[in-house]
Amino acid sequence: MLLAVLCNGCISGRNLTKPNTSSDVKSSQTFVEPVAENDNAAGDRAVVLASYQSSGPATTTAPGSIEVSVTTEAVPLQTNTTSMSVSDFEALAFANNPSIQELAASTRKAAGFRTQVGLRANPTIGYQGMQLADKGTDQHTAFIEQQIITGGKLGLNQRVLNETLRAQLWELEAQKYRIQTDIRVKFYEALAAQERIKLVTEFQELATKSLNIAELRKKAMEGSQVEVLQAKVQLNGVELVRQQAEIQFSSAWGELVAMAGSPQLAPTNLQGSFDGLDRAMDWDSTWTNVLNGSPEYKAAATRIQRARANIDRQKVQSIPNLTSQLAAGVDNGTNSGIINYQIGAPIPVFNKNQGNIAAAQAEYCRALAEAKRIENSMQSRLASVSRDFES
Repeated sequence: MLLAVLCNGCISGRNLTKPNTSSDVKSSQTFVEPVAENDNAAGDRAVVLASYQSSGPATTTAPGSIEVSVTTEAVPLQTNTTSMSVSDFEALAFANNPSIQELAASTRKAAGFRTQVGLRANPTIGYQGMQLADKGTDQHTAFIEQQIITGGKLGLNQRVLNETLRAQLWELEAQKYRIQTDIRVKFYEALAAQERIKLVTEFQELATKSLNIAELRKKAMEGSQVEVLQAKVQLNGVELVRQQAEIQFSSAWGELVAMAGSPQLAPTNLQGSFDGLDRAMDWDSTWTNVLNGSPEYKAAATRIQRARANIDRQKVQSIPNLTSQLAAGVDNGTNSGIINYQIGAPIPVFNKNQGNIAAAQAEYCRALAEAKRIENSMQSRLASVSRDFES
């Protein structure tokens, strides 16, 4: 039952610190802002019974600091097909599950967007002719024009998209935990059904022998027909239990291989043990472990950082970009050269990006509320699991 703690996003969180927000961000929220930090301590992400480890995505906010290298190519299972353990199915799922491949593709898309928003504008080159109808006084120039992005907008663009990429990497990590949990739940359901089949089969052999003995005793006039009927009823009951166990195994196996991304995999012997799954739990320390590193909560914390970066980005949007042009040519009227230079910028009189700044501030407040909601949800889920586990 405790494995259900990991379902729906791997319940856990991060330490909380006071928010460092701009003075013009108004919010009625009374909770504090979580901080997404890098956490390389071994086992910090081992939530309850899950032992899957990952270095996780980088957490630096410097543009271009995150390198994305996620493969989505399906990997065939390389294991002994006569016996498979839970780790075999986990490896198969991490390589072939479509949801992981989908999120991996999304992270590469975000990385592409992050690169694109940091690129400078292309220069423009062209030709200009003046007084062409007045022969002998016509002027011809070639020009090059360049837009100059001011206010550090390109760097802030990358900062915003960098946080977006970090959040998606944490969501990918959270999905791995969800899949791992689902794999383990179904694996142990199938393993339990497999063990029931073995036990029932052994008992069925004993029931068959009991029926044969009852029939021999009746022939030897030492037993009665009632004993034979009782043995037959017992044998039929055992057969029914065996059929039910086989159906349960078939159902659990089908779900297991579907989650692993290999629905064509034929049933095989499962290798595993239930030892240690019924150990007593210290729920206070469990909550501490959960609080230390949920990818789901870290993704929410990263979205707060993204919202803060977007506020900074929107505040500099009203700083005018410069357009510079240099032209050179010839004036046939004076038979001399021409060099022109001009530079201009829009004046932010009416549009100072007020609407986008207000929207960014509202998004920041929404991200704070979402992080608090996730934290409350984690506490609720853990309380529910602890109740089911102890009952």
